[in-house]
Amino acid sequence: MVSVKSLLAESFAVVLVVLAVSVVTPDTAQAGAGDFSYSSGNGTAQSWSGFGDSIMAGYCGLFCSIKSYASYYADSAAAENDWTVDLQARPQSGETTIQIYDEMSVNHINELRSADMVMWSAGGNDFLNARDAYSSSCDEGALSQAMTDWRADWDLIISLVSAEASQDAIIRTMNIYYPDPDQDRANFCGSTSDFSVFYPLLLDAGNYMCTTATIAGFLCADSITAMNCDEIDASHTVDPNCLDPSGSNFRDPLDVVKYVGGVATSWNSPSNSGMIQSDRTHPGAQGQQYIAAAHHALGYADLPTGSVCGDAVCDPGETTASCPADCPDVCGDALCTGSEDPASCNADCPDVCGDALCTGSEGTASCPEDCGTLCGDGACNGDETEQNCPDDCAVACVADGLGLGCNSSTPCCSGVGNCTGGKPANRVCDVAAATCGDGLVEGGEDCEGGVPLADTCVSLGFVSGTLSCDVASCSYDTSACVGGSCAGSKEACNANADCCSNNCKNGTCKGN
Repeated sequence: MVSVKSLLAESFAVVLVVLAVSVVTPDTAQAGAGDFSYSSGNGTAQSWSGFGDSIMAGYCGLFCSIKSYASYYADSAAAENDWTVDLQARPQSGETTIQIYDEMSVNHINELRSADMVMWSAGGNDFLNARDAYSSSCDEGALSQAMTDWRADWDLIISLVSAEASQDAIIRTMNIYYPDPDQDRANFCGSTSDFSVFYPLLLDAGNYMCTTATIAGFLCADSITAMNCDEIDASHTVDPNCLDPSGSNFRDPLDVVKYVGGVATSWNSPSNSGMIQSDRTHPGAQGQQYIAAAHHALGYADLPTGSVCGDAVCDPGETTASCPADCPDVCGDALCTGSEDPASCNADCPDVCGDALCTGSEGTASCPEDCGTLCGDGACNGDETEQNCPDDCAVACVADGLGLGCNSSTPCCSGVGNCTGGKPANRVCDVAAATCGDGLVEGGEDCEGGVPLADTCVSLGFVSGTLSCDVASCSYDTSACVGGSCAGSKEACNANADCCSNNCKNGTCKGN
């Protein structure tokens, strides 16, 4: 982290720690970059991978003798959970948030994907230029732009961890502390102290870190409370006013009263405080422990327990085949498991059109999505057409004489030739033209030779007799009909009422 007089340098340091199951290789180193082992008992072997800048690498880099907060956290996690932890540290001093994102997404993506735990904070190096601009010209716009750019890069890390970390991973992050607030209270741009400008910026960044992490389902460690707030009794009760926006109760880590072994202890200089190193930026041994404790306070309630065959719970990943004790086939338990299917247990495995299973009552007609199409099944579905499957997709003919529209695909029942009317949009099926002798009773014909008559003498109004067809004219021959009160077709008449058809035209009855 950086002094907020170096805010905005290392203080927004991104430190990502990834906890992943792996084989442990013992190592005795304590900080910086490399692989280090922390063991307690014979419990689960785990691997932690850390990404970030000099907050994890340490002010003295690879040769630092002070353990980082990740190292202290690994110690406490191993002791509390009976773990053996392999800390794989990947920090790079001086890196910005986007550079750390690149380390995670490119150089060490497999470590992230195999993670059981992820924790990080970010961005002091992103603000160096903006801080210099403010110090030289009171340019608050440079600080605002730096904050906007840093948020975008922080969001990339949130998105990366959300997308690439294991679904079972525990995710942790942290807000950022203020390394040297007293020095910034003594520096001014005009009548405004650097502290009054940098402090709201620091709190805004810390709030953004924890808010975005919480939305993503992650937990956020409170390093501001760990480093900048008074602990006012041996029970480590935190002063509720320590985050007052006025900053009146916000303490320099060099002056913070801390309780060590129940005894109040105050440090007055970087050389003996243990909270901040002599550069007035990086945590000392005591500060690293307090930051580690803030992470440890988040606990392990979200640590995946994994599935256990035989616990009477059919956990995700367990099946009837892999764990029949927890996942037996029981028709009626609302679980479609093992050998159950819609045919054997429709109660648990109902027919669902669209589930890619052609089961039970589903067929090509009722569910072509699952069962495909079959020409000849009586349903015109899928990619079937009148051309490739006329059995299923043939179009019925259009009745004649009703003014119904027609075209080549929907012909008239009397034939395509009767689809008349000029423009396609105006075409209808007309009454078929009569052709006497073609064996079809059409148009104004009464009958055709060899075709059963549609009428009888009685239906035409006669008392009795035998009706016949004049095949030469395709009209009824009523000469063998007896009696009657009306004249038949082609018989003499004087008015419509004289005709059985009530149609007298030119002295002759027309129709039946």
